[in-house]
Amino acid sequence: MYCDPATDELRADPPYWADFQGNQATTLLSTPLRVPAAEQAVIDTVSVDITNPDLCRRAIGLLFREVDLDFVLPPNSGAMAGIDGDDMNYFGNQGNGTIFNTHSQDNKLSVFTLNPGETRTITMNVEAGRGSGGATITKIQKSIRAWVWSNQFN
Repeated sequence: MYCDPATDELRADPPYWADFQGNQATTLLSTPLRVPAAEQAVIDTVSVDITNPDLCRRAIGLLFREVDLDFVLPPNSGAMAGIDGDDMNYFGNQGNGTIFNTHSQDNKLSVFTLNPGETRTITMNVEAGRGSGGATITKIQKSIRAWVWSNQFN
């Protein structure tokens, strides 16, 4: 609380705000998707609208992105999973038997800011690539979550 020197009125800062917003989906592919041979290719996307609930202060937020892909890897095959231009991992099968349901789970955490009352759409690209030897994807799980707090340090 403080006294406004111009009016001699007692004033207080508005309360701080916090919010959570997210979007997720799971897709079971009835026909497996061949892993693209390109180094990186967007195979799916997910978006979330993030709003700063505080009309007075900037907000700081944490953005959590998660991608889960299930691969089938025949002998002498390989596949990469990634998020937003970042190759997260690569699986290779150098054996002589097929590996079923190889599960890749990749996560990224980043920070963002929003102006007072601002709403922003953030889209995450699910990527796969470096496919060889007939590697396929049978399931895509994607999730994007944001935690937002009004910032007392502006």
